[in-house]
Amino acid sequence: MEQEEKSKNENQEDSGNLGPLLGLAGALLLALLGLGKAIKKIRSSRDSAPKTRCDLSSGLDSRCEFYVKVEVKSEYVSSFEVATTRNRDATRREPANIKYDIYQSEYDRTKFLLHEIYESANAEKHHKTTSHYLAWKRDVEPMMATPRAKHLGGIPHGYKILL
Repeated sequence: MEQEEKSKNENQEDSGNLGPLLGLAGALLLALLGLGKAIKKIRSSRDSAPKTRCDLSSGLDSRCEFYVKVEVKSEYVSSFEVATTRNRDATRREPANIKYDIYQSEYDRTKFLLHEIYESANAEKHHKTTSHYLAWKRDVEPMMATPRAKHLGGIPHGYKILL
């Protein structure tokens, strides 16, 4: 009986020593759960974000920036470069164009990224009515391996600018 009492007291003392550790482990677990929720929230907001930085709901006068991913058929890489460089040069002369750069993947020559910035969403809309854009679109459509797509992702690793 005395032995049981002594063993019970030792277990309580050991439990008492574990209290701060259990409290710390619990706090860490709660922090990790909170972090998981925060990550989930960021991912869902990112997935529902507008595909360009010229969201028309923010007004037609706000700066408009986006990237266009393009993948062309391998036999058209050189032709695409020529047509897109011609369009870039004409676009850069538009008064409301801030930037138009062409990037090409170093790993896959058929993949390009166009980085465009305009003073406003109206300016980007106007760009799509210009003769040089319409000619570029007409000329390069048959060269596309996949439909071009706008996105916000930035310049991926392994892409170099074409001069």
